[in-house]
Formats: sequence, structure tokens, C-alpha cells
Amino acid sequence: MTTEERLEALERKVARIEAQEAKKAAKPAEAIRATAFVLVDAKGRERGAMRMTPAGPILDLSDENGKVGAQLVVGADGPWLELCGAVGAGSVQLVVDADGPALGLFDAMGDGLAVLAGGGTPGLFLADASGDCGAVLAAAEDKPGLVLFDAARKSLEEPTVFEAGSWQDLSDAMDKPIWCAP
Repeated sequence: MTTEERLEALERKVARIEAQEAKKAAKPAEAIRATAFVLVDAKGRERGAMRMTPAGPILDLSDENGKVGAQLVVGADGPWLELCGAVGAGSVQLVVDADGPALGLFDAMGDGLAVLAGGGTPGLFLADASGDCGAVLAAAEDKPGLVLFDAARKSLEEPTVFEAGSWQDLSDAMDKPIWCAP
């Protein structure tokens, strides 16, 4: 065998070994185990994290300024997802716990604006600008209801439910009807 032939045979052997190694490197690992993963952008800023905490796993996704824009938590009470807007924009929260699912809208201060709950008594709870309850619409098995509150947090009127269905009226301070249904 000439030197050239030996060199060609050696080059083919090296090429086969390189191809085998490349194939091994391309094969994904069966599992990666860790207690935390951090996602960084091109500038090295943390933009996301998945980690285990004593309460359970948490996934955070952040904007370019490091403000968390989405958070998913799975704890002993159930999953919880929060989506946050720009600074001062408030958030949306979705929770599923022992009481059932609930969807909440919150202002920038964390005060509840509206909550839609689907637990034992499904209902819609609306708050005023200060976060105090302003109206409740509930669908209880025995008596669906609507309750409105005045500025002093006093109930204005509760619906009356009759055998044939429901009937509602709203009256002013002099008990003069200002709205009625059906």
C-alpha cells in the first residue's frame, strides 16, 4: 500500500468516526434533570425561569426590563396563572382550586375589579374604583340573585324570585321604581 493509499484509508476512517460522533451529538438526551432553568436573552438578561420551590414548580416569563409578564404556579391548592400588563396596567389571574375555577381582573394596585367564579355558587363580582364590592350576580341553585351596593357598601336591592321566574326592580331613595324586569 502506498503512502497515498494509506492516507486516503486513514481519512475515510477519520470521516466515519467524525460522522458517528456527530450522530451521537445530534441525538438528544433522554432527560435533563434540574431544579431550575434560566432563559436569558442575547444581552445575558434573565427573561424566563422555571424552578422548583417548596410550594411547587413555578414558570416566570419577563420583559426586557426584568418585569414578570406571566407566571404559572402549580401548588398544593391547584394551578394559578397570572398575566401582567405594563407598569400600571393591572393583571389577569386564572385559578383552579378546591372551590372551583375563578378568573379575576385586578388593577395596578392589586385591587380586584371583577371576579368570575365557577365554584359551588357560580357568580360575577364587580368592584368599584376603590376595590370595594359594587355588584354581585350569583346563580345559586335555590335562588339566583343580583345585589347592588351603594357608596356606603349597603345593599340597594335584592331580587325577588317567584315560582314562575324572577322579577327585579330598582327603586330610588323614595321607593319610586326606576327600573324593573321582566
